[in-house]
Order: sequence, then C-alpha cells, then structure tokens
Amino acid sequence: MAKSAMKALGTLFEQRFILKCMEHGLHPFSPIEEGLPQDLVVMNHSNELFRVQVKGTRTPVKQRRADRYKITAATGSETKKLIDCERIDILVAHVDPDIWYIIPCKHVKSVRVWLYPHDSTSSGQYESFRDRWDLFDDLGLIGCKTAFPPETDANSFFANSQTASNDTWIQSCLEFCED
Repeated sequence: MAKSAMKALGTLFEQRFILKCMEHGLHPFSPIEEGLPQDLVVMNHSNELFRVQVKGTRTPVKQRRADRYKITAATGSETKKLIDCERIDILVAHVDPDIWYIIPCKHVKSVRVWLYPHDSTSSGQYESFRDRWDLFDDLGLIGCKTAFPPETDANSFFANSQTASNDTWIQSCLEFCED
C-alpha cells in the first residue's frame, strides 16, 4: 500500500476513534502538530488525560482456526521501535469494521500485537483488552490528573473562546504528566 494511502487509512482509524470516544462520553483532542508520539489526548469526566496512539488494520492474516490481525505497535519508518510508554499511556487497536482494543501501554511487550477478534476461544494476551473503554475511567492509574487554574474548570475552559489555544493547554498538560 502506498504511503499516502496508509496515512489516509490511519487518519480514518483516528476519526473513528474520536467518534467512539464521544459515544462513551470521553473528550478526545487531536493535536494540530504532526510528528508527536501521541495521535490524540483523551480526557475523562474526572479531568484525567490519557495520551493515545491509534493503530488499525482491516486485513486478516489467515490461519487454520480463525483469522488473526496484526498491529504494529511501533514508531519509526525505517527501523521499528516499540512505542515509548513514557510518552504514550494507551495503545488503541482498531480492527475493521468496529472492534476496539484499549491496551495500557505497559502491557505492550512486542512490536507485533496479535489480535484474535473472531476466535471466541482465543486466549491471546490482548483479548482481555477488547472493548475495555472503562480503562479511561481508571482513576489516573494510566494517565494523569490535570490541574486547571483556580479560576476555571475543564468545561468553562473549553467553552470560553477567549481562552488560549487548546493545543497550548494540551501541551502544558502533557508536560505536567511528564513531571
């Protein structure tokens, strides 16, 4: 697949994830800047932020019992390096048409993530993370709790068009997470 087609498909998976977040009452934010390690930042109702990398596939790898799917949990175009859990909290893996895996980064142990969504008997290491949207409500064990200025809260911050750009705020929250 051509590089531009792969980028377009990745954008499609990210947009589907944004919609799914909203269906689950989560607040997704997409950075404008290219080249960041996270594709999105997701905020839950407790104002906790999660740095998310979205990967997806629609092509099964054939095997005897049931198809399996491979996600590459890596960064870099030439040499693949495992995603950096210092910079990503959750790997989201999407399998077409509408199957989602919400995998805490600390559980990703290999560049190759094998998923078995059509095998109900599978004991694959990531199957327990299928549709685990509740991990975004996990009291900050994965993400970090943000500190809003005393004069505001999350709802008023994002409702106020006079507030500094959301990207600036998100970047400051990411820096807060790293401290």
